[in-house]
Amino acid sequence: MSGAGIVDGKRIQSNPVYVGTDMDNDPMRFYGSGHQNTTNNVLNLDLIYNAKLNMITQGLNFKIKGSYNSTYSHTKKWENWQTYPTYKPYMLEDGTVVLETSGDKWKPAFAEGTDVWRDWYAEISLDYARKFGSHDITALLLYNQSKYYYPWPYQEIPRGYVGLVGRVTYNYLSRYLFDFNVGYNGSENFAPDKRYGFFPATSIGWIVTEEEWMKNQNVLSYLKFRYSYGIVGNDYMGGRRFLYLSPEYTIHNGKYVGYGGGQHGYNFGTSNTVFVRGATEDTSGNPDVTWETSTKQNIGVDLRTFGDRLNINLDFFKENRKDILINNDAFITAPSALVASPINYGKVNNKGMEIVLNWTDRVGNFSYTIAPNFSFSRNKVIEMAEIRQKYDYLYRTGHRVNQPFGYEFFAFYQKGKTEDAYKAKYGVDMPTQLGQANLGDGDAVYVDLNGDGAITAEDQHAIGFPDYPEMTFSLNVNMSYKNFDLTMLWNGATNVGRGLYWPYNPQFGQFHDQGLIRWVYENSWTPETAETATLPRLTIANEVNNTPMSSVWMMDASYLRLRNLEIGYTINKVPFLASTSSMRIYANGTNLLTFSAFKGNDPENVGGGWQNTIRYPMMKVYNIGFRINF
Repeated sequence: MSGAGIVDGKRIQSNPVYVGTDMDNDPMRFYGSGHQNTTNNVLNLDLIYNAKLNMITQGLNFKIKGSYNSTYSHTKKWENWQTYPTYKPYMLEDGTVVLETSGDKWKPAFAEGTDVWRDWYAEISLDYARKFGSHDITALLLYNQSKYYYPWPYQEIPRGYVGLVGRVTYNYLSRYLFDFNVGYNGSENFAPDKRYGFFPATSIGWIVTEEEWMKNQNVLSYLKFRYSYGIVGNDYMGGRRFLYLSPEYTIHNGKYVGYGGGQHGYNFGTSNTVFVRGATEDTSGNPDVTWETSTKQNIGVDLRTFGDRLNINLDFFKENRKDILINNDAFITAPSALVASPINYGKVNNKGMEIVLNWTDRVGNFSYTIAPNFSFSRNKVIEMAEIRQKYDYLYRTGHRVNQPFGYEFFAFYQKGKTEDAYKAKYGVDMPTQLGQANLGDGDAVYVDLNGDGAITAEDQHAIGFPDYPEMTFSLNVNMSYKNFDLTMLWNGATNVGRGLYWPYNPQFGQFHDQGLIRWVYENSWTPETAETATLPRLTIANEVNNTPMSSVWMMDASYLRLRNLEIGYTINKVPFLASTSSMRIYANGTNLLTFSAFKGNDPENVGGGWQNTIRYPMMKVYNIGFRINF
């Protein structure tokens, strides 16, 4: 990617003809900008006290646990931010063309700040474990409380939690298993009458191979069936707190009356031109906001066979989430100056399966373990309080969480040819496009889903996959032959999509102030690449037709990656080190190979959800070392 650089000790942009590049994410932005010193003082304290209460009853234990963590951070910063100079051609008397610069440096500035973090955690518990003949019983009663203090320093109210946990387990002859858990948790985020939630869970298991009638067979060395059911709660409000409270009134104290500048008040008159300052509310509180709950079920089987060489773990799961916090715009029936508070209304279902295999064997001096893993998970939005839509395909409900929506791409425009192709396929004239006035060869042409003859927001529908994979898989391999050993881990994902948004997409709107990415240039439309291009034309005009999210920008982000590889050799006796028992020499690496059709930064390490933004790519790391045992 092109960016800022240094020419004769001066910054220069990648394109000297056009100026004004936003270089906020370019590392050259920080060149010569100053320095910063930060001092951190950290204190961590953990205390644990255990006491056996056998004088009351055998197997009863009492425990107290406490922890305290504190961080004091002091920062001194000297800044010398410089504005980027603009460049324009300037001809000297001898005909030499040079670049004339303009722009001022900011004055150096000094800043000093202090941040303080604190948190503490306390826990008191009673646990009981006892065996009565063929019966094993355990029980636990635990109370915990925590508080977290925010930095800057202590400008926000501390965050606190409190909980009571109970658990009872029982098994008979190590054959029939039963487990019951209950949690009673309190969160500061909710009104007093909504603050506490009750979350039970239970599980049962049957180890079939412990039955007497399974003792004489030699096919299965272990077989267990299990089932679990439970309800869990979530008090996370997306970073928001105390939604049950309405914020304080805002009163504008400025000397100006009118729009802009943060004024607060009311409009009067038939034309709404008379503005009077006054107290206003921004958001209404919702005293009914409460815990989001999730009901989870899991049924699974564990088995070992072929002399314990093959292990299989198979799970099927289902999750029903309800009372998900969402915006309630769909329920606003009249104009209001207030922003409606979120409500517990959303519902999402999720179901899937996971299988884990492990084969371990030895043939002479060669031993190996092969452990593949595969999982599938698909969710569906059941309710999200959408406003009424004219067409069913506009609803997010019924799709996956974070399902991307956009326009359906038809072809890159070629005057006359595209109109004929569209009519031949759909039987109607090509619709008016978003940027019809500036439509030129190489621009994206979209499909008119509602048939009104024009591309509008009502022609957007679900495209591609969300940014989290439906299917993930891995393969772990361990091998050894005599003194040599090898381990490697492959992992991957599929049914996952990424939208190539910033910084790729804007270059097709008006790229004169953007560094150009090579892959973008090579795949953009030109008359010579009309049959093979996968991206629209490049233009310095403000072309709006090519930048909206569409199937042009959705890419398959499936990948297969060699995550880890290590090769080693062990010397049992080192001749020149008589006091050593062994020495191992090894070489390893991480993120060595990646196979993916994704053309962005990294199919796995992206930001901004399905609208992919650039983040620092995963690093390849190589190590060579040795370990000596004495």
